[in-house]
Amino acid sequence: MKSFETYKKFDSYAIGQLTEDKPTAFNGNVKAKRYKVTIEVVSTFEEECEAVQEMWDFGDNWHHNTPIRNYAEKLGYELKGSFGGKLKSK
Repeated sequence: MKSFETYKKFDSYAIGQLTEDKPTAFNGNVKAKRYKVTIEVVSTFEEECEAVQEMWDFGDNWHHNTPIRNYAEKLGYELKGSFGGKLKSK
């Protein structure tokens, strides 16, 4: 059994990439083993806020500024400092 954690967002496209309705054989690749995949959020609210703050602190691409700010706002989290502020202090 394999188990792993990821930050990948499992939207309908990602789930579709994992879904096979029946066994297949294509280009010599036989898929006959069936798997059960469970998607479970494991991070806490605090961990999510810490991750967003770290992306904000060390951000080096201004295209990420607004998406990170919007994500924090959705969480109800107030970002501290300026975008990329910890990069400047090194």
